[in-house]
Amino acid sequence: MKRLAHEKIPFTYNCFFQIVCLISSAVLTILAEHSHLLLQLCVAGLGMGTATVYATGILWLEMRMTVTGPIVALLTVASSAGSDLFPLATGQAVASKPMFLVYLTLASVIMVALCFAGSSFLAKKLMARTKRTNEGE
Repeated sequence: MKRLAHEKIPFTYNCFFQIVCLISSAVLTILAEHSHLLLQLCVAGLGMGTATVYATGILWLEMRMTVTGPIVALLTVASSAGSDLFPLATGQAVASKPMFLVYLTLASVIMVALCFAGSSFLAKKLMARTKRTNEGE
């Protein structure tokens, strides 16, 4: 099966905006306490980067498997659970150490990037294995 150019768009967008998130959160971690303008720019970059991850993630997943209603519902609940649980988990720590949230955000962005890289690697290997199996039949 030949890959079409438009099939790489979700992967490219996801990678680009994850890099935007990584850069924004890294600069935020290093310089947030020193510049109000940098704080605003990095938060905007972080918002722009995270806004696209959900949509492009579903498009990317759809190229690798059949995405049904229950799967999208599970992804929606799982992704919204993070925004509900994050304040509960960090509330007390942020009250005493405000930079804790910035460090936690950087750690979260790194974890998301690593999970996406790992799942991309596994999907590529599984697709290659499936292609070899189908050619052998």
